[in-house]
Amino acid sequence: MPTISLDSIRESIERKYEPLVIPFTQTAIYPIAPEGDDTPPPFTRERSCTLVPVMRLDRGVREQLVTEQRTASAAEDGKGAYDESVVLESLRRIIRLVASDPDDAAGLIDAVGDDLAVLSHIVETYSKDTQAGEA
Repeated sequence: MPTISLDSIRESIERKYEPLVIPFTQTAIYPIAPEGDDTPPPFTRERSCTLVPVMRLDRGVREQLVTEQRTASAAEDGKGAYDESVVLESLRRIIRLVASDPDDAAGLIDAVGDDLAVLSHIVETYSKDTQAGEA
């Protein structure tokens, strides 16, 4: 009779439902300029944002995610009135919903800015790569 341990099942599930990790560079300005210099130099910091797989989200968050995905799809597909600001905000809300850390989500959104193509690609990649059954 075959047997399998609970730990083996958990390891398999972890591999099957891995999060999507997006490394990014955060650029900021020092709040105080060095003495004698009116222009503070920028500094960069390497960060990452982890997007939690749908199967690992709480039910309420999954329901909010579906609502936001419908909002973004309707506007992008021309089924609703196309409004780029609506799509941008919906995609940002999706990232905030599924990110494991709100500060990392805010950093990623800030790094992307208003680039609709990049935000769309992030959400599409997340949707495709974290679906049930993906390895």
